[in-house]
Order: sequence, then C-alpha cells, then structure tokens
Amino acid sequence: MLTACRRAGFEPQVLHEVTDTAATLALVEGGVGVSVVTDLMLRLRPSRIDVLELEEVMERHIVVVFLSFAEHRPTVAALVDVLRASADRLPPGAV
Repeated sequence: MLTACRRAGFEPQVLHEVTDTAATLALVEGGVGVSVVTDLMLRLRPSRIDVLELEEVMERHIVVVFLSFAEHRPTVAALVDVLRASADRLPPGAV
C-alpha cells in the first residue's frame, strides 16, 4: 500500500497499523482509517463502507515452508494441493 501511495505521488501519514480484518474494517467503517481490502476480507465481515477499485494492480506472494519429511503428511499435502489448485484458477498474469 505504501508503494502504491508513493507511486501516486504522496506519502501517507500512518499513525497506526492493524492486522486484524474485523478491526480494520470497523475502523474504516467508523471513518478513522483507510485500508486495502480483498474480496475475502469483505466476505468475512460485511461492512457498510465504500470500496473503490484501484487502478494499479497489487499482488502478494504466498510461500509455503515445511520440513522435507513432512511433505508426505496428509495435512501438509492437502494444504499444498489446495494452494496449487487455487493458483491454477487465477486469471493469466495474476500470479
């Protein structure tokens, strides 16, 4: 978010950072903050906020780290499979 603001020509005044989805959306809803949100965040906590589409694409990279002997554990294998399947469903160029 900071990079997007800087590219737009301004430095945001960050007074506080929140990492909890519900708290973030509550602060935005209360008019005391702004945030970048995902569709998932909005589904987790319905809010009465205005959502503006960004012109610049923002992306994040998800990396899975596990011990090599755990690769064949059913839970680890299932998580990796779900993440791979999710990435396969993304539009071209989104990864």
